Amino acid sequence: MGRWQTGSAFLAALGLTTGSLAPLAIHSPALARTTFEDVQGHWAQLCIERLAQQGVVTGYLDGTFRPNALMSRGEFATVVAQAFFSAPAVGNDVPFFDVPTRTRTGTAVRTARQTGFLAGFPSGVFQPDEPLTRVQAIVSLTNGLNLAPTNFAVSELGLVYDDAKSIPDYALNSIVAATERGLIVNYPEIRFLQPNQPATRAEVAAFVCQALASSGKASPVAQQYVVAPPSSGGIQTNVQTSPNGQVRAQLTYQKENYVFSNLRVKVEQAGQTLLDSPLPVGGGVSSSLAFRLLDLDGDTEPELLIDLFPRGEGCCTYSLIYRYLPASGQYTYLQQPWGYAGYNLRDFNQDGVPEFESQDPRFGLRFASTYEEAAAPLQIWQYRQGQMFDVTRQYPILVADNSSKLLQDYESRLIQGQDVRSVLAAYLANQFLLGQGREAWSEVQSNYAGSDRTQYLENLRGFLRSIGYSQ
Repeated sequence: MGRWQTGSAFLAALGLTTGSLAPLAIHSPALARTTFEDVQGHWAQLCIERLAQQGVVTGYLDGTFRPNALMSRGEFATVVAQAFFSAPAVGNDVPFFDVPTRTRTGTAVRTARQTGFLAGFPSGVFQPDEPLTRVQAIVSLTNGLNLAPTNFAVSELGLVYDDAKSIPDYALNSIVAATERGLIVNYPEIRFLQPNQPATRAEVAAFVCQALASSGKASPVAQQYVVAPPSSGGIQTNVQTSPNGQVRAQLTYQKENYVFSNLRVKVEQAGQTLLDSPLPVGGGVSSSLAFRLLDLDGDTEPELLIDLFPRGEGCCTYSLIYRYLPASGQYTYLQQPWGYAGYNLRDFNQDGVPEFESQDPRFGLRFASTYEEAAAPLQIWQYRQGQMFDVTRQYPILVADNSSKLLQDYESRLIQGQDVRSVLAAYLANQFLLGQGREAWSEVQSNYAGSDRTQYLENLRGFLRSIGYSQ
């Protein structure tokens, strides 16, 4: 059929639909949908649901929020106007040439401009339909909250962000101030600000949650993704206790300039020390460090789940999972790599024991030049008897849903002239899991028209065979 169609016809041809794309217009928080099926288990779920309860963000007519979709500048104006409706007016209300004043967006833009949260471009336009970048969102919130640097300097940004050199000059002081106040959220890798990347709806929600928290309200954003300025607080301790109070786990470490070192774990049960050992990491790890004590396999004995990000490697996150062996009275551990995507804990089969929802880390940058372009198929793991089992094939509905999202991503990239190789590879892998690989392979062969077509298809076929997706 030649080149794939774009739009709903493209997805319908493959047995999938996009659903309505019209935003749900809500004028009262009491009418807002507060839970969305597509944010369950998402890293920003609690934040999104709280903002929805407050009427700050809304969903779509099909009941979704689309956390990974991009947000336009006009949509951001609406969010800001709702979140900070009580902010005093500090500026003028001169309209922008490209924003109709008697519309919901026009009202929101005028409100956000008057309260100091938004400014347009020198030509007198606002460009409401353009994608909002992460740095634009951060600068907007910093300006509106009237934040300024105090003890943290522009020269120290490189200690916090590995991509600090990509921050625009006009935004440097704002990024410093926002970092000091804990406004910035970086997922999945906390050391990468990606300032010039378009902001997703989830990222904007997280920024706003942090901005509201800076006004004295507790934030529901997972703190391991919240950026903080460099610190040298000496020995620090994180303690977790099991629900029945019988197991107490303690993680100690030193943190200086966003590097954790001298990590040590200690576990006590009923007052008896069962584990007291340094973590098996070398050279320290950077700022992504999470520590939890929870039952991962349903045997009532909690495991230690420690998430780490190696320093200076750019990729990738991994977990150490410690398990207690009653027969020997000792702890043992395994290391699980997650690639650049990290994971979410979700109880898919409702048995009280969580699954690890992630993406296949073996794809990595195999078919992409940057992590922003990378895509990978869904991968679901269960932890049982001290081992991790790939159970993705047990969840065909979730795999099909992931394929649908990948096709939407493909459609978007195609329209914007972006590289589609990685997203096609991920889609094809999912289709093999669903037993529809032959048909999907024919589609990819017919529709990929890149200049490297022959080499790409050969590499893709060999790669999928080598890692077990196809025969």
